[in-house]
Amino acid sequence: MPKDGRDLQRLIRSIESAKAAGRTDLKIESPAYLVDKLTCKKREHDVLLTYKLDHHEVVLALECRDRSRPIGTDAVEAFRSKCESTGVHRGILISAKGFTKPALTKAAVYNIGCLTLDAVDNFNWCLAPGIVVTARHITHTHLNVNFPKGTDKNGQIVTDDGKPYVPKQINAMAGNILTSNSDKVSFEPGRHQVPFYMADPPLFMQSATERVQAVNATFTIEYEVKNELALFTFRKYGDATTALDITEAAVATMPIGGDKTADFVLTTGPQGISVTLVPHK
Repeated sequence: MPKDGRDLQRLIRSIESAKAAGRTDLKIESPAYLVDKLTCKKREHDVLLTYKLDHHEVVLALECRDRSRPIGTDAVEAFRSKCESTGVHRGILISAKGFTKPALTKAAVYNIGCLTLDAVDNFNWCLAPGIVVTARHITHTHLNVNFPKGTDKNGQIVTDDGKPYVPKQINAMAGNILTSNSDKVSFEPGRHQVPFYMADPPLFMQSATERVQAVNATFTIEYEVKNELALFTFRKYGDATTALDITEAAVATMPIGGDKTADFVLTTGPQGISVTLVPHK
């Protein structure tokens, strides 16, 4: 993991989101920004949990530390100061390497929570190494646009808001077309090519003297379907002060369409094993 803790932050956000699935009284933000009462500038918190109660809110700030050694007292002091300056009700430090005993003592005095996220090889309730994902990747797109006869072809193709139509938009539209027509395209592993006809597309030829809408357009999309194994990361989420487990989590990062990804999260709880899909930002 990178030493800045970003991967640990993503894991914590996904696990906390999985634990909070279905709750309407809890909002999770990551990253989140609160104004420092002393400097009046925004400061970043890794994960922010906001509990909405009947007549007020309770805000918890989670700080994720992925360092090569246990968290010490200096980090506890700095986090306490940060939480006081940004007005959160309680701070929680999360470490991938645990805490020193003096740090735990000081955190208890300051009412700062100390949690751990330990990597393990596997869980006896999850014997699979990961989840098989059928992924579709666009390899090539070709767009043929037809305009009315007599249209000045020396202009520029623009969208309905007047912005130039660039290759990035073509690829995005191709992805949207495949998604909206998923019942009509093949998901069999291998390479595929499909044409899509569009009447009156929102594309225009913009010249110095006129703006003319396209009559029709044909998208030819080439894509490849692969069955890919998204490997699980196995983590034990626990309280360093009480040595009690909060949950066990198996997390796999998987594509969910286009260039978007999400964490597929399995977590344990009183009701058994929960399955949650947490999209990445």
